[in-house]
Amino acid sequence: MSAAAEVAPNRPTLAVATIGHHHSGKTSLTVAITELLARRTDGAVRPVTALELERRGGLWSVFHGDVHSPGEGRIETRTVSASEVRYATEHRNFVHVDSPGWRPWLKNAARAQAVVDALILVVSAPKGVEAQTHEHLLLARALGLSQLVVFLNKCDRVTDVEWLDMVEQDVRELLIRCGFDGDGTRIIRGAAAPLAGDRTRWEACISDLLEVLELELQIPEHVVQGSPLLYLDHVYSRRPGQEGLVVDGRVRRGQVRAGDTLTIAGFGEPIEVQVSKLEMNRRKVERAQAGEFVGLRLVRPRLALQPAELRTGQALVKPGKTAVQRLTAHLDLLATGENGRRTPVRSGHIGLLLFGTTVVAGRFDVLGQETIAPGEGATVAVELVQPVYVEDGMTFLLRDGNQGPMLPPGERARWAGTAGMGRVLEARG
Repeated sequence: MSAAAEVAPNRPTLAVATIGHHHSGKTSLTVAITELLARRTDGAVRPVTALELERRGGLWSVFHGDVHSPGEGRIETRTVSASEVRYATEHRNFVHVDSPGWRPWLKNAARAQAVVDALILVVSAPKGVEAQTHEHLLLARALGLSQLVVFLNKCDRVTDVEWLDMVEQDVRELLIRCGFDGDGTRIIRGAAAPLAGDRTRWEACISDLLEVLELELQIPEHVVQGSPLLYLDHVYSRRPGQEGLVVDGRVRRGQVRAGDTLTIAGFGEPIEVQVSKLEMNRRKVERAQAGEFVGLRLVRPRLALQPAELRTGQALVKPGKTAVQRLTAHLDLLATGENGRRTPVRSGHIGLLLFGTTVVAGRFDVLGQETIAPGEGATVAVELVQPVYVEDGMTFLLRDGNQGPMLPPGERARWAGTAGMGRVLEARG
């Protein structure tokens, strides 16, 4: 496997995301990949640092120790939102999304997984399978992702080979329970940031991972025909003198062309806009099709677009299509033994629905029965707190409990986590 100097438009693009429990080494692995490619291309690929990724993804700092003796404590930083890097090998371009692992920011991990084709599951060898290892795999299944490779990280800190074998077996069993090919999935043992000074000893494991990404994972076929669909991933602030607003995202279906008139649907009234400019990999293009990441400049005839009108999770669709606030879905709850709820879901239940980049709260009414017990499924009617653009057949993850990093003062801690997965049967206004 040889590295390429830069992202090229004539190579196919595979989008991957690192997932896993916090402190498993996802950011360190992203850094190690770019550092290896930089060495192989004599600096043509610019390596990123952990600090750069943390600045892009945001930081949540936590002090451990006595506040009266700060010199004896330590500050721990946690990635809050996903950050993106791009690199290339001989045969492929890669969009690599480094996602957060902490439970309170699972919705940001969902946004990362919603725009990728494959996953790198990072597991800490000393600790093995942990809570967010399981929850991130459930999220991947809910979003329809099936391709992944496992990187068993921090192997330099484990001297017992039998322990590594046991952790690997635990990972395979978890993959099978979550609906993946546990027996056939590649598991690479390595160390993204080895403690010892000899980094070259562990360089081969990064090469093995890149080889799997380049030669073994498949680039899925995307639906180029049909009406366009793109969910907004980022909305950028307006620059002085700039016409319109710049957004980006991945085209999920169809094609988007410069000059197209489209509708922004979701989280408010529909907005008719015109695509005045498209860019991919810092190059101006005339069109973008399904599977491609693209930046768009949107303008509104007769009235300037305001940043407050656009947000992550809105959909760019064909005029005439509208967002919905009510839907019927089939909901399957996780069993309590799978880290699911301990109590049934009743009519009136309020939870958070994660459709990928679109995250919205909704009220559930159970149809045909009184409750849904953990481990069981039923048809439900859902009324969303805000209209969003979803289509029949789309899948979602149901999250319950407090979603923030801290509880409000005086509030008793409640169970919080993934409660189940659902599929939209009928979306209606």
